[in-house]
Formats: sequence, structure tokens, C-alpha cells
Amino acid sequence: MAKVSGKIRYYSVRNGNGFWQPGKHARALGFSSIPCGPDGPAAWAKAETWNEKLDRCRKNGENLAPYPDGSLSHWFSTWRTLEDFRSKKPATRTEYDTAWRHIEPRFGDTQIDLIKPADIATFHKHLDETTSERVRWGTIRILRAILLAAQRHEILDRAPALLLKNHMPAPREALWFPQEIEALKAEALSCGMVSMSLAIQLLYETALSPADIRTLSLQMIAEDERGAFISRKRTKTSKTAAMPLSHDLWHAMQAYIKTLPFDLPEDAPILRRHNTHKAWKDAPDFAKDFRRIREAVFPGDKRQARDVRRTVSFEADLGGARADERGDLLANAMGSDPTLEETYTPSNVIKARKTQKKRQKGQEIMRQIGTKRAPKV
Repeated sequence: MAKVSGKIRYYSVRNGNGFWQPGKHARALGFSSIPCGPDGPAAWAKAETWNEKLDRCRKNGENLAPYPDGSLSHWFSTWRTLEDFRSKKPATRTEYDTAWRHIEPRFGDTQIDLIKPADIATFHKHLDETTSERVRWGTIRILRAILLAAQRHEILDRAPALLLKNHMPAPREALWFPQEIEALKAEALSCGMVSMSLAIQLLYETALSPADIRTLSLQMIAEDERGAFISRKRTKTSKTAAMPLSHDLWHAMQAYIKTLPFDLPEDAPILRRHNTHKAWKDAPDFAKDFRRIREAVFPGDKRQARDVRRTVSFEADLGGARADERGDLLANAMGSDPTLEETYTPSNVIKARKTQKKRQKGQEIMRQIGTKRAPKV
């Protein structure tokens, strides 16, 4: 008799698909989230298999998930513990985790030296037929990186070359009009989703990414005589971004914080899901709430929250801002990277305020020298 899915440890269902999602102690041993396929007996059996692997790992006191020796999973699990992987930015490691959900079912248990170019070409075609162009591109790119890392660490003599070029998908071009932004905000408020309304306004005012907005904390906000502003490292690039907040938005954020049923820590995300008061746990979690609002206002629309950032840049371009100025606005390298220029046909208070801080230091030195030389009154 098939086991009921609710009785399986670490098993959960999202959008009809099952996932084995171990806790932090299991992740410390090298395990990660595993997609199990459509919810049902086959998915439950796969989850139980991973529970058995975890139990053996704990019983034997091993530090890595017990993947077959020499398999791609064994190498990837090992590489994740090495410094050249651990030094990658959090956003980059997330990209690997996302791609691995597609790679593991196909190549996880395969001996790494038996993966041939033809196998990757077949996988490439499968992704093209079952996922989006961007998912295919990102997954093949990460698979190639994992194999090249194996070559660098002398696990492979030579990484298999790709038979097909992994063409980068065309840049997204979707934009939001100002009236549409207002409609999204209004709908979120009417649904009681105050935090989503604020998130949409923050996206539009600051040109930060959804990841930057959902992880925004009080310690990233400061005030001066000109008002409040955000100063934080971007989640994706770690480049510092600083953006002023309008008085109305900052006032609305402060009013929202007062409605929370707890004292908000300085380092905790400000915005919370309306029904749980918990922060959005990841990008899909945030996107799900945004889609709910978008579908209510624009049924069938495919635009995303991340398209707001492009919209801001596009508006700046229309207003005559140069590429380097828009790069400052977005806290990226648009001024020197033509790919980003294509992605964001789309100024940042950070440059001016950094310069002002440097000037203040020099000004103080000049003040001290001037005090010694100034005539006594």
C-alpha cells in the first residue's frame, strides 16, 4: 500500500509537484532540495529514497551525502565544500541550486567521466522542449561550469565540449507604464496586501531588484536633511546601491512597521507576507504573490516584478540619461558592459555622497591647517 505523502519526512508539495526538502542539519551534510516529480506514489518513493540516503549518512557519520563514488552528484557535493565554490556570491550559489534541480535527475548518478557531448546535446534538446529558453540556457551553463570545475580539480582529464552552442536568450523587453504600476499598488491594497503594495512602489522608486526589496531591512535605511535613503549591497552583484525614498513612501513604510505584531529587528526584512507576517522566503515565494496581483488586474499578462527595474532604466533613457548614469542608478556595470545595455535599455546618490564624505575629510584637514594660520582675533 502506498504511503500517504503527508507522512513522509521533508516532503512537501508545490503547484502539484513534490519536493524533498531537508532541514539545515541535512544541508550541512551536503544534501539539498530534490524535485520528485508530480505528487503521487512515484514522487513519494523518490522522497523515501532520499530519506534513506540521509539516514545512512547520519548513521555512518559521513560529511557528504552518500552519492555513488565518481558520479556527477558526488563531485558536485564535494565541490560545494571547497573554497573556490564557497567563495561564490550567494546569488551565484542560488543559480547553481536552481540549475541542479534539472541536472540531478538526468545526470546525478551518472559517472562523471561517462558524460558525453551527445548526452549533453540530448539534455539540451529536452530542456528546450520542456522549459523556457532562459531555464535551458542557465541550466546548460551551470552544467558546463560544474564539468569545467571537475577538470580544474583533475577529476576529469577534459570536460566534454558542447555539440550545440548554448545561445543566450534575447534580453527581456517587457515594460510597465506608470498607470499600470498605480493599478497594481491599488489592487494590492484592496486585497489587504499592504506589504506587496509597498514592494511595488519600492521597485518603481528605487530601481532595486525584487530580491533587494524583499530582503530590505531597517539597518539599510538612513536619513539626512534631504530625507530617507536606502544604502545596501545588491543581492546579485554585491555592488553598493543607494537610492532616495520619497517622503510619502517612507512615511507609509513607517506606518506599516507599526502595524506588525512584533518589534522589528534592525537586521530583519521589513516587508512581510500579509497572511503570516513572515518574510518571503525566496524569489518564487515573492513572485507567487506578485502574480496574484498581476492576474487580478491584467489577466493573462506575463510581465514580472523584475520588469519594473527595466522600466525605471528605460524612463531614465527617455529622459536623456547616459548609459553610465543609468548604470549608477541600477548599481551595475551598464556603462562598460554592452550586454547589460541591451538588457536594460533602460543616478545614484551613492557617488555624490561618497564624494561628499571624502570631501568632508579633506575639508576637516583644511580647517585644521586654516586654524593654525588664521590671524588671532
